[in-house]
Amino acid sequence: MHQARSDQPQPVAVEIATQVFAAEEEVPLIAPRAMAQPSTDAAERPVLFVGAGVQRARAWSDLQQLAERLQAPVLSSRQGKGALSDRHPLSLGYAEWRYRPLADWYARCDLTLAVGTSRDFADWQHPVIRIDAAEQMSVSGVTAIHGDARRALADLNAALADIAHPDRSAEVGALNRARFNPADQLQPQWDLMQAVHRALPDDDILVYGMTQLGYYSRNYFPIYAVAVVFNDCAYGNLLRAQQRQFGGRVLGTRLHNPDFVALARSFGARGILAADARALEESLRDALAVAAPTVIEVPVGPMEREF
Repeated sequence: MHQARSDQPQPVAVEIATQVFAAEEEVPLIAPRAMAQPSTDAAERPVLFVGAGVQRARAWSDLQQLAERLQAPVLSSRQGKGALSDRHPLSLGYAEWRYRPLADWYARCDLTLAVGTSRDFADWQHPVIRIDAAEQMSVSGVTAIHGDARRALADLNAALADIAHPDRSAEVGALNRARFNPADQLQPQWDLMQAVHRALPDDDILVYGMTQLGYYSRNYFPIYAVAVVFNDCAYGNLLRAQQRQFGGRVLGTRLHNPDFVALARSFGARGILAADARALEESLRDALAVAAPTVIEVPVGPMEREF
């Protein structure tokens, strides 16, 4: 039962003999295992690193409470994004270590409290306390705690109730302003992402890449998916690699794509052509207001990349 309902649920088979079901006996309840309390109060620059386990445990409020109590900025894995709102003054968003100022800032921290992530932290240069529902291999410098993310965070909040740390929101804000300065972002990617951000309500679900959801929407569920196709008429990443890493020898990466607007309409969906970021924002708002599946095609050219 513990494995089936744990932070990382896996298939469980339980075989019970018929005579057990027929038996009557007084059975003592097993008390929950006590969780060892890690030493976080001595750290002056702690940081929280969160993964999908926090999402599965629905431990969002516990995470926010602990971050504010410790004044610990919060970094996330890809699957941990959103565990703490990006609007929160202690949120640093996705841990993109290739962004050098973020990596340099992290190197000055003196403790990582990692919750609900499978990362082993073997290459980290400061102490790490890792809490995860899965059994963990021993890693030098990492204190492993086997436990549910929500319960562990609640226990930490109770144990550290009297701890007070200086406000670190100013340093987080400065780092985020430099990292997400519009003048330093790639175009047209930045304008397109901002258009999507402005058009989508906070409670909408954004999925990148291919998804089965679109195939089942409308016919099976009362969900009308909106698909945005950024059409560069190429396998863009592969084409860039051929041009830059293989002497411009291009093979099979330039495509002759169909008219996605017409293709969508042929399947009974709505098709819209959005020529730029402003048109994309308007098209998204329109699509979200209509109870019908919609495909929005956005023609783009070759795009640069930072990493």
